[in-house]
Amino acid sequence: MVEKNYDIVDDNEEETYNYLIYQGFEKDDILFLKEVYKKEGIKFCIKTFNSFSLLELKDNLNEKKDNKNIFKKIGKYFKC
Repeated sequence: MVEKNYDIVDDNEEETYNYLIYQGFEKDDILFLKEVYKKEGIKFCIKTFNSFSLLELKDNLNEKKDNKNIFKKIGKYFKC
């Protein structure tokens, strides 16, 4: 059973959240995607995620996280 996430407001979003968890996405990534979709006016539902490669999406999210971590590490040495 997937833990209840209180950032998810309706059954459709909860179903999508659980689907993405099952597909191997992390909770923070799902909430990030939900916010991006909301800003872009894209419906956060399973059908939306079935329209492209989830593996490619996961890779892009991991790359984005890696870049953030690199910038944090570099930031320790360069004070602006």
